Amino acid sequence: MQINEQIKQYRKAAGLTQEQVANALGVSTPAVNKWEKGTTFPDITLLPALARLLKIDLDTLFSFRETLTDVEIEAFSRELALLSQENLDKAFAMAVTKIQEYPGSDSLLLTTANILNAGLLLSPVEAEKKQRYEELVTRWIEQAAESGDNEIKDAAVSILLGKAMEAGDYDRAAVLLEQLPNRQFDKTPYEANILIQQEKPEQAAILLASKLLQTLSGVQTYCMKLMELELDCGHREKAHQIAEKMEKLVSLFGLWQYGAVVPRLQLALHEKDEQRSVAAIREMLQAAERPWILSDSPLFYRIAHDTVQSVGKSFLPALISDLKTGEEFTFLRSNPAFQALVSELDADAQSDNHR
Repeated sequence: MQINEQIKQYRKAAGLTQEQVANALGVSTPAVNKWEKGTTFPDITLLPALARLLKIDLDTLFSFRETLTDVEIEAFSRELALLSQENLDKAFAMAVTKIQEYPGSDSLLLTTANILNAGLLLSPVEAEKKQRYEELVTRWIEQAAESGDNEIKDAAVSILLGKAMEAGDYDRAAVLLEQLPNRQFDKTPYEANILIQQEKPEQAAILLASKLLQTLSGVQTYCMKLMELELDCGHREKAHQIAEKMEKLVSLFGLWQYGAVVPRLQLALHEKDEQRSVAAIREMLQAAERPWILSDSPLFYRIAHDTVQSVGKSFLPALISDLKTGEEFTFLRSNPAFQALVSELDADAQSDNHR
């Protein structure tokens, strides 16, 4: 704590002389001078009055709100990591001193805890001392988990979650898991492990299967968008390669065949290939009307409450309208095969309306 520097800095900021500070606190001017030189320190009973006089709080007076720059933390981390390999006791002593000097630096807390946690794993330490050091490291991580910086907080909570899982404390693990944001952290593996340890393997399997299906749907969406971007950039060959990979994805994981046909249709429409476009539209309609039997899948049978029913007829009116008026289908409207397809769709729609 550089209390002498703080007194000098905030005295000047408040526009006070050493004599004015001395008179206000009932001490001598030489005493204030010695405080600022660091030769002596104010009596503890004077500290609240001194802080009020300087218009600061005690945390500021004691430098508790001071922090380190990223560069300073990085330099300290390198020094600490090297020392931890040579002498773990000295490394812990240095870390304690630094954290006492900068108790408000959450980044320092987390970085120091990570380095020394690794040191404990790599260095032979007697059991009693190791437990004491592990408790200290955990305390630092718990302090970092209270940080107002979400990135530091989430990282610290993640470490505590891992420790709880390792210790078999699944109730605490479940509580910590709830503290992590879904958008930044995939909780699924931890949730599954907790269910497994709670002897709920069926629920764990349902959770994993649902997450896998959700993930694969996201992969299909991203691949489709990438393919469209490659076409926009004029990279036709790469777009075709992406479409092929999407087909393989459907085949490999037993996904709905509809997802393999849509990319082929988009390629054919972009290249204005009339024959391939009409064939792809027919295939897409067939795939849409063919139920996807999840119960037959070794991956997804647990979440097959029912089959994915035929959706072709549900979007038939919108599709007919799009085929008739959509700009992307303009080049097809004079094609006899396309005209015949639209007529078939019209007839099917009218037939359904009469039922």
